[in-house]
Amino acid sequence: MKQNFTLKSYEELLKYFKQTHNFTLFKEYDQQDKQNTILLRHDIDYSLKHAYEVAKLESQLGVKSTYFLLFSSPFYNMLDEENIFLAKEIAKLGHEIGLHYDVSVILKGNKSNPRSLFDAEINLLSNLIENPISTIAMHNPSISGEDIFRESGYINTYNEQFVKDMAYFSDSCMAWRNNFVEHLEQDNFPEKIQLLIHPILWSEKEVDRYEKLDHFFQLKTSETEDMINDSREIWKNHSGVIEHDQREKNR
Repeated sequence: MKQNFTLKSYEELLKYFKQTHNFTLFKEYDQQDKQNTILLRHDIDYSLKHAYEVAKLESQLGVKSTYFLLFSSPFYNMLDEENIFLAKEIAKLGHEIGLHYDVSVILKGNKSNPRSLFDAEINLLSNLIENPISTIAMHNPSISGEDIFRESGYINTYNEQFVKDMAYFSDSCMAWRNNFVEHLEQDNFPEKIQLLIHPILWSEKEVDRYEKLDHFFQLKTSETEDMINDSREIWKNHSGVIEHDQREKNR
């Protein structure tokens, strides 16, 4: 199976695992279940639009997964009308929505009581999607230090039962580690798996990781330029601006 990080190859990967494993949501996971289980997870660091495309593909295949949304992403605004709509649509497809949180950002926001800010994000996300949040996933655990919310009472994707008691594989930075490739080549995966997939990495056409990043950043730049032009038009046609400029002209 060729893993070239196209949506077609992702579809093939899902079909492959459907033959051997049952896709289960974190909130529905039963540790005592002896059947082959795969917990499919998505950390949404860059784009809910990409996430929605992957969510639709999974839904068409009868696959359930959990999408973790990040309030502190520099690339999308969780309070944007379109993103609220997309988050709700992903949930309507039968997927789970969880909180993706950046410990370093929360500590900068409220170092004396970080739990209050964490709870605020949980409550806000619950209200936005109109569903309670059960599951959480820390952003960039390899570089962000200790997860201070590991014992928060929510299902944490980095708890031992999900990373030590089962196999854990990730496509981070558009790269599979050797152990994943070896299992794939040998057609022999463990009974229980947590699989982390980042939707931004999977595209219609096969391109390398840096071209993929460049393309995304070009789109964001274009969107920013459009917003700037919209602001210019609003300013130019504002009645106060018209009065001000006319007054200055008549001086």
